[in-house]
Amino acid sequence: MKWIIRHTERVLHSDEKWQKSVRFKENENDMPITSQGKKYLKKAVIEMMEEDRDFDNIEYIYSSPATRC
Repeated sequence: MKWIIRHTERVLHSDEKWQKSVRFKENENDMPITSQGKKYLKKAVIEMMEEDRDFDNIEYIYSSPATRC
């Protein structure tokens, strides 16, 4: 089985807290995910574990270098 998950909800580029962060100064386009995004991700992983009988035998995971991915 193959799963494709696009990054989840991220902090807006205009978010004041984000713009003041050290991470913003390092790479202003690498926004982190929101609390809601983390909840969505957790739900997606649980669904994958329940639906994919071969989940324990994952051979490859491909990801963007973006932190939110």
